[in-house]
Amino acid sequence: MFFLSKGIKVHEVPPIIQVSHRGTVHTLAGEAGILWLSGQYGPHFLAARTKCFDALVELGLVETSDETTELARYRLLTNCVICLTHGPLRRPKTVQEQTILKWLRYAGLRLTVAELICLAEKQIMPVTSLLGKGNRQALVEAIYTIDNITDMVLECQMEHAERRDATLDAIFRLLGENRIYLV
Repeated sequence: MFFLSKGIKVHEVPPIIQVSHRGTVHTLAGEAGILWLSGQYGPHFLAARTKCFDALVELGLVETSDETTELARYRLLTNCVICLTHGPLRRPKTVQEQTILKWLRYAGLRLTVAELICLAEKQIMPVTSLLGKGNRQALVEAIYTIDNITDMVLECQMEHAERRDATLDAIFRLLGENRIYLV
């Protein structure tokens, strides 16, 4: 089984960490803290569920998948909201990371992983005419068509997109650098 941690670490004094998720700060110690930290920067393999792990699931602090494939990484992220951290601005290492951060920062709406992959797949760059609250409709029209506007169709299409894994790799690098976090 794969799992991915959600929330943002706000304080750590080993063996205790505090994680903020949806307006609540959770104090995790021992096995709970170790489990959450192991899935903080990307999918982590878990051989068997424990009561402690189930408690993290119940709190909404982890997203799980019974699969352990590349597709499982994508499906884990489809159940998460990608948020920007408020740390110092640093230039990302790759053009793809820069593009993803620009979309997340300036799009004017929250973009899902499927939408980010779609934008990469269509090679749509974050230009002024698609950014900001005033251009939300133009951005939505650039992503969605009559063929994918129905619930979950875009997510299913992006499961097989050529740019899926490269986009996921960039997202997980940003997560590992604390540039983004998941809710």
